[in-house]
Amino acid sequence: MSQQDRPNDEAVSRTISIDGNSRIHYYEVGNRQNPPLLWLHGGTIEMGKTSLRDASFLADHYFVIVPDIRGYGESSGANSVDGHSIPNKAKDIGRLISRISDNPVAICGTSLGSAVALRLAIAEPHKVSRIVAMSPIPFATPTIDREWWLKNRYLVEQNQIEEFVLESIRFRTKVDMRDKLGTSKTIQNYILGFKMRTQQDLLCRIEEGYSRKDWVNECSAIQCEVLIISGEEDNFPTPSQCATLKEKLNKSKLQIITQAGHFPIQSHKKLVQEMILDYLAKI
Repeated sequence: MSQQDRPNDEAVSRTISIDGNSRIHYYEVGNRQNPPLLWLHGGTIEMGKTSLRDASFLADHYFVIVPDIRGYGESSGANSVDGHSIPNKAKDIGRLISRISDNPVAICGTSLGSAVALRLAIAEPHKVSRIVAMSPIPFATPTIDREWWLKNRYLVEQNQIEEFVLESIRFRTKVDMRDKLGTSKTIQNYILGFKMRTQQDLLCRIEEGYSRKDWVNECSAIQCEVLIISGEEDNFPTPSQCATLKEKLNKSKLQIITQAGHFPIQSHKKLVQEMILDYLAKI
């Protein structure tokens, strides 16, 4: 069986306590004798479970760890906006790395996940050996995104979770696919992930995601290798923003995927998989 087709039920589910009060849930797939690699999911509607198929192609070569970032899936949440900040999420991932490896590890991240990886490389550089940053977002929340959240916040407040998830996907894809999306197993997993959170936790998590400030200049402190993968048609981050990030980094490479949007690992799966494998193998 190819890794691209590896089913989710081959993954092992684990949960660890990180500070006595908080827990991190994660999936692991692959041989423990292989080098560890973390795959960090994106934000808003994703979680570790929905990212397993994206990450499992690496399991022939790495021991792949796919955590639920704080506030997602079965990991602990927070009842304040600051508790959901990217630095706090990065601190959690740093604690997880300390539990699974004595050496720095490679991290692949999408969107929010890539931002968490970059922030960890700034705060704890000894824990990160290299990063694949897909659609990285060390940038301020666009005004249009902030306005969308303020307009649709009431859906979460009124517990209309399915409607909020579908509105969020439609906003990101710019396509009305309500009928198709409503019956998608992946979307149903997204909705389930939302319903696992308390309302206060969920509101704080989403508020944090739609009120971020720009911190791309801080990325100049990152010393490890970074591969940036950008979708040509992505409106956040744009290819231009990704080029700005590349300029700030000391050792980096930028690949722009033609006709791709925010999720090139899904829309151009084979191309991006080969790109990642080739990049990791050369370092």
